[in-house]
Amino acid sequence: MREIDNRLEQLPKGTLTYKNINGKKQPYIQRTVEGKSVSCYVKLSQREQVLAEFEERGKLSEEKKRLLAYVDGLQNILKRNPYLNAGVGCGY
Repeated sequence: MREIDNRLEQLPKGTLTYKNINGKKQPYIQRTVEGKSVSCYVKLSQREQVLAEFEERGKLSEEKKRLLAYVDGLQNILKRNPYLNAGVGCGY
């Protein structure tokens, strides 16, 4: 989980949006800074990298949600069954 959090900190924050300028869709990064909405144009030379980073952010965020739900499910099982823990063996 720490690895996911560390990588998410390195990736750009905000939302990738598109605006029509001269009939072409142009990507922008939109985020909130000190309570104000700020948009930043993504330069042509940076687009491939920025798009890949936002895709990675989405995948890592989904993986983090999945892992948190898994841990939550395990904690609920342990609450209902306090005798289950790492010291309980399986088998005959």
